[in-house]
Amino acid sequence: MTWQDALAYLKIWGEWIKEEIDAPDRWADLTMTARLIPQFSDEPDEVFDPGEIRQLKNQMRALETRFEEIKQLPAADRKQLVETVQQTAPKAATFTKKDFWNVFIGAVLRKVTELGMSQDNVNLVLQAIKSTFNGLFLG
Repeated sequence: MTWQDALAYLKIWGEWIKEEIDAPDRWADLTMTARLIPQFSDEPDEVFDPGEIRQLKNQMRALETRFEEIKQLPAADRKQLVETVQQTAPKAATFTKKDFWNVFIGAVLRKVTELGMSQDNVNLVLQAIKSTFNGLFLG
């Protein structure tokens, strides 16, 4: 092997290292999204009562509005997040509370993953959810 070959390999190795360093930290992303998951108690799982369903529907509409207002997200991403809320919200009428929140959280996490959102954008989505519900039904 010549010095020129060694330098070429070193350059390739350096590019690989740079790719690794610049790659998104998916474990950190997962840790951040895990903050969304409510801490359920050992209380029995119940269905939403009619008043809670009305309140939840209002909160879900408010969440749609908040998603639409996150201008840092591309319009297509905002639209998909709103559609995710619209598809998930009706399930509250038939699911237990814990089942509903598991489905909702799973749908949101799946969507941000599918869209390949940056950590900053995921944080904006989580912040919108937390501020919309402000502890309501989220543990």
